[in-house]
Amino acid sequence: MKVLSTVVLLSGLIVSSFAQASQLPNDALNSYQLLRSIFAKYDITKGDGPNDAPCKLTLILQEKQVYLGLEKAPGAALLDGVFTTLDMASAERVVVGSYGWDGEQTDFIIDRAPEALTVKAINIASERAGGGAEVAYCTFYPKK
Repeated sequence: MKVLSTVVLLSGLIVSSFAQASQLPNDALNSYQLLRSIFAKYDITKGDGPNDAPCKLTLILQEKQVYLGLEKAPGAALLDGVFTTLDMASAERVVVGSYGWDGEQTDFIIDRAPEALTVKAINIASERAGGGAEVAYCTFYPKK
């Protein structure tokens, strides 16, 4: 009887641990799932940046937040940010902002159409960092 109660207790702890580990704030999970469903139609590993420079888009669900990065291929970040909620979402456009601890702000404007997905990232530096803005963009095409 003691063995059976131990097995039941351990099984309950294991199930409880998995349930707690899989819980994320709905905002982050919903944002991630929406972006993932949009990006699934396009090849986000091979895009065209300014002057036909290669670029890629990275989307990662982290612990309680979403990471979005626009990168030069291979792997050098142009602009990136971490967020939980989308600022705006419609059939053609998604806007998300990421705010740094020092006042820095990175906004992503994602425009989608059947022929291409365009991602524009705008970074506004904090006054402590001297202000100013940096813009990067990349166009991705449907998967073949």
